[in-house]
Amino acid sequence: MRRIRGRDDGHLRGDRLAANRDRTAPARLRLAVLAVLLVLSPGCERAWTFAVFGDSGIGDPDAPRPPVFPRIVTAINGSGAELAFFTGDLVYGRSLHWSETRAQYGLARELLRDLSVTLRAVPGNHDLEGPGSDKEYRDLCGEAPWVLQHRGWTFVGLTTEEPRANGLVMGEQLHWLEARLREAGRGGRAVVFLHRPVWPTPNARYGYLSLPQPELHRVLVEAGVKAVFAGHEHHFHLEERDGIRYVVTGGAGQPLLEDGNHHWVLVEVRRGRLLTKVVRLDGAP
Repeated sequence: MRRIRGRDDGHLRGDRLAANRDRTAPARLRLAVLAVLLVLSPGCERAWTFAVFGDSGIGDPDAPRPPVFPRIVTAINGSGAELAFFTGDLVYGRSLHWSETRAQYGLARELLRDLSVTLRAVPGNHDLEGPGSDKEYRDLCGEAPWVLQHRGWTFVGLTTEEPRANGLVMGEQLHWLEARLREAGRGGRAVVFLHRPVWPTPNARYGYLSLPQPELHRVLVEAGVKAVFAGHEHHFHLEERDGIRYVVTGGAGQPLLEDGNHHWVLVEVRRGRLLTKVVRLDGAP
């Protein structure tokens, strides 16, 4: 016998549809959560860049003309970099009177006003030479060491210019670094900046300009640091040791070593990796 639909059949269908929606709701929620996790995962994060440069020696009477530093500032402004890091020797130093020191830092302050990117710096030996240099440096660049967090990365700035340390990172500062790197974790997303290289390279004119730092290297390796940027040597140099990329960039204005060129470095951060590009002012690749 054919069933005759009553007026409640529509309500029954509606109830069944509502029940089906209730059963599929958890699945839809899981899909939504998965989509959010994929967007937030390291493999899907948007690439971004930061700039590194060093050894401008503002106030150096032997610096090349026209000045290199303003050209690098202009280039960084147009690069899309989100941050900029300076690896020391902002000024020439070697002054005899505080007035000379103040004049050099005054010129540096004027040139840095044109930089539109957040800048963090570490001190070089020239920065702290001369009367009043320590105060002038701190007033312009702040204290070192320091830590900066950005986009899930930890950036650490050190000083190689502590008294009686012979250009090394040691003692209390080394313990401070170990603690900061422990806080960052071993995710491989830590970058360190300092003036004198951990592994100096020889040159024909001066030989070695600083001492090697195997103990600092050990701390960096154990913490899983991704890269270390230094200056001091007026050229570009890159090497990898125990999974750490060591970069020397000392081409922001001071007279160069025999293999040097004036340059700065643009670093692209993509999927947990650092891709380093040297930007030469002479236009060479």
